[in-house]
Amino acid sequence: MLFLILSVLVFSLIALFIPKRISGIEIITTTLFALYLEALVNIFLDFKYDLYGYFSKGVDWRGLLYGFGIFGQVSIVYLNYFPYNKKLMSKVIYIVGWSVLLIYMNYFSCGVRHITITVGNTGIH
Repeated sequence: MLFLILSVLVFSLIALFIPKRISGIEIITTTLFALYLEALVNIFLDFKYDLYGYFSKGVDWRGLLYGFGIFGQVSIVYLNYFPYNKKLMSKVIYIVGWSVLLIYMNYFSCGVRHITITVGNTGIH
């Protein structure tokens, strides 16, 4: 939990103080899209199919902290430094690097003991 709070603080400060290469409307739409996508995925995977949950079943304040504290800020930093004018390989390396970073952040902030994955009769055919 401490790592989650520190991650939220660090990414909030980074997103606030980095020199912006993207416009204000891009920041707002990116943040809203990230929050909407996260909520939509959680609704289906957690509530409808009961496949996973971050900390406990149902709505949890720690899950909300993770969603509202990480997704918007990370998307701002991610898009701000995206290599738009570089070659395809640079873009692939950038995307893979961020994916690996965020998987490890998810692991350390939530921990394996907190992520619940349900295997069995999920109703998916």
